[in-house]
Amino acid sequence: MRIAGGPFTWILVVLSILPVVRTVQADHVDEYLLKAAMVRNFARFVRWPDDSRSLPDGEPLWLCIMGDDRVADGFSNISDKKVNGRFIDMDRVDRVSAISSCDILFVSRTTTTHPTRIIEAASAGAMLTVGETEEFARAGGMIIFKEEDGRIGFQINLKATRGAGLTVSSTLLELAIIIDPASAGEETR
Repeated sequence: MRIAGGPFTWILVVLSILPVVRTVQADHVDEYLLKAAMVRNFARFVRWPDDSRSLPDGEPLWLCIMGDDRVADGFSNISDKKVNGRFIDMDRVDRVSAISSCDILFVSRTTTTHPTRIIEAASAGAMLTVGETEEFARAGGMIIFKEEDGRIGFQINLKATRGAGLTVSSTLLELAIIIDPASAGEETR
């Protein structure tokens, strides 16, 4: 496509496109701002086992993000916020070997590592795993974000949370769809 005119015309074309680009980027970040707030609330309604490394007074609750910079930027607003008396410390990780110190692991759809490898590594400790894809659910992820009709909801795999020694409050369970990943993510209630 060729646009007639001089440099002034090109400047007008670029300026007219910029708001559209900013809107798309802002919507993406807004999605992760919302998901970050939800993950923080999940942490409020999940109890880690008594021997968890995050329980001693003053110890942070480590939130690890597997995803691109845009995902990490969306989650940065909850870093240094408190959950049940503990500050959230956040780290962006890109390798499975780097997740061993996480209390909460968020795996975005932009992650290229296979979900099975991630869940296997996460199962070594009491780690709350949160993701966005059906593959993540089938691999044994604990909380999975689902979008329907422009709304973000979530599913919980109780078998996975219990297997990690995590206790999910009834308050959170009432808001979730309980799934069984062995049944390809089908609802159990």
